[in-house]
Amino acid sequence: AAETGAALDALVASGKIRAAGVSNFRPWDWDLLQANMTNPLATNQIELSLSARQSYTNGDLAHAQQHHIRPMAWSPLGGGSLMTEPSAVAGKLDTVAQAQGVDRAAVAVAW
Repeated sequence: AAETGAALDALVASGKIRAAGVSNFRPWDWDLLQANMTNPLATNQIELSLSARQSYTNGDLAHAQQHHIRPMAWSPLGGGSLMTEPSAVAGKLDTVAQAQGVDRAAVAVAW
């Protein structure tokens, strides 16, 4: 974490990047890296969709809220399965989409 933090800080200081973020870091991994950096980490990209809701209960989103971190959702359409596979969730998406005059993807991303 010390070497990675120093390398990310050096990239920011040199102007090569404006900010650094991470992907799929658990809260303790975020805290460890951030403790070894001068610059604040900008975001944590976590899997988040109607078919991947574990971030609501495993502490990832609670940690983001506690530290005022804006998470970045990856795979908000469930890897495409929310758009292509029939399911109860897909049916609900279609109902809301029809009522709002949009497509299923717009509802899934808005969620």
